[in-house]
Amino acid sequence: MTRELRGVRSPADLNIGTAGQVRFVDMNGNAVCFYLTGTSLMRSNDFAGACGTTNAQVLADRTSALVFTYLQNDGLTAALTPATVYYISVNAQFTAIQGTGSATYRATVYPRGFGL
Repeated sequence: MTRELRGVRSPADLNIGTAGQVRFVDMNGNAVCFYLTGTSLMRSNDFAGACGTTNAQVLADRTSALVFTYLQNDGLTAALTPATVYYISVNAQFTAIQGTGSATYRATVYPRGFGL
C-alpha cells in the first residue's frame, strides 16, 4: 500500500474526503482506492465512483481499523484540501489469526508526484 501511495500523480489526483479510505490516480494514470469493508482491507480501481466498484481485491483479513491522515509540509498540521497535502499517513490495525493479540502498522509517505 505504501509503495502505491508514493506513486500518487499529483495533489489534484488525490481524494481526501473520507478518513477510512484513500482514492488517487497513480503516475501511470491508474485509479486506486484503499478502504475497509467489514474486517477486510481492500484495494480497487476506483477514483470518481464509490470504492469497491471496479476490480475489488482483498489485501488482508482481520483488519479492525484503517485511518488515513493527510499532513502539510511541517508533518504535524492537518491538510484540509488536496492542494495542501504533503504527506499521507496510514494506520492499520490487524488482529492475529490465533488468540486475541493485535498489531498496529503505521507508515507516512511523501508521494513522488508532489514535487519538492
